[in-house]
Amino acid sequence: MEEKLLSYVKSYMKLDDEDEEDTLVSSLILSSKIYLSNAGVKVDENNELHKLAIAMLTSQRYEDRLGKLTSNNNFIINSLITQISR
Repeated sequence: MEEKLLSYVKSYMKLDDEDEEDTLVSSLILSSKIYLSNAGVKVDENNELHKLAIAMLTSQRYEDRLGKLTSNNNFIINSLITQISR
């Protein structure tokens, strides 16, 4: 896992820069990248929209594990995936 992407996602999620959640967040980032790939996106971590999609999906999965998921994010994430999968 690239440290730069992990740091970006943790910042997006407003997580402390400590290592205690790194294993979980790294696993969620990987699952988000696989999800995007399965949706037809050739993931490019240098593309800001791709990084945002990874961060949003990872955050959604992180919050969902605590039962805090909101349906408003689904529309935004689906719109973003539609844009970057073209």
